Amino acid sequence: MSDPDRPNDDQLIATAAGILFDEGDMEALNILLKCSLITSWADASDADDRGLCFTLSGPYLSIKGLRKQTEHRSIGEDTLYNRLERAFSIILPRPYYIKWIEVNVIPFEVKENWRAELMNAIQGGNIHNQAVSSTNTKIIIWEGMRFRSQSEVRIAQALERAGVLYFPNCKARLGMFGKREVREPDFLVFSQGKWGILEVDGEPYHPVSRAVHDHARDRLFKSHGIIYIDHYDASECYKNADKVVKEFLANLAGS
Repeated sequence: MSDPDRPNDDQLIATAAGILFDEGDMEALNILLKCSLITSWADASDADDRGLCFTLSGPYLSIKGLRKQTEHRSIGEDTLYNRLERAFSIILPRPYYIKWIEVNVIPFEVKENWRAELMNAIQGGNIHNQAVSSTNTKIIIWEGMRFRSQSEVRIAQALERAGVLYFPNCKARLGMFGKREVREPDFLVFSQGKWGILEVDGEPYHPVSRAVHDHARDRLFKSHGIIYIDHYDASECYKNADKVVKEFLANLAGS
């Protein structure tokens, strides 16, 4: 069946996105921007029927709500499905029309260690911005947060008792434009209006051989205004966590 007047799939999805943007429908636009579109004849055996099937494919978390609406359509209601259908219908010239919209989930990219990554996610809840995701490191869960050693846990507990704001093992994105990097401070701490970093050294992920790398990382954080960064031996953190935290907070306040 020839259709020289029908817009191609890229034109359809781009124009529909523009319509949703102009109308201020950011919810529907956000979903559409994460999807790909393929159109096909709903009834290829009928040369006179210009009904089209629109197949949208996107990541599960983005399209799960829309997918439910395709299974239980509510005619005339203000739903995502109906708003998307309307945006596409505006573009289609007669006699073309939308017979239905299908919504498919894009399969996950299969990684070699996908099972281990999911196991780590199960053990640590829905915490994906923390840096402790190495499959070679035993994960310790405390208060819904992930740690790589008991020394780190004891520092976290001491910071808890001190009543300060802290971010354990969280990935940070920093650096100049064009040279952005991901860095992982052990503890990013905020106290009395100042930010500081407390590092727990001596663990397998902080060996002496990494000293040069750690110093370079410290300089990078300092270039972003985190002036006070201090390193403590893991054994000292384990044995005297409250003393370490008290000293760190005092030095941070005076920095």
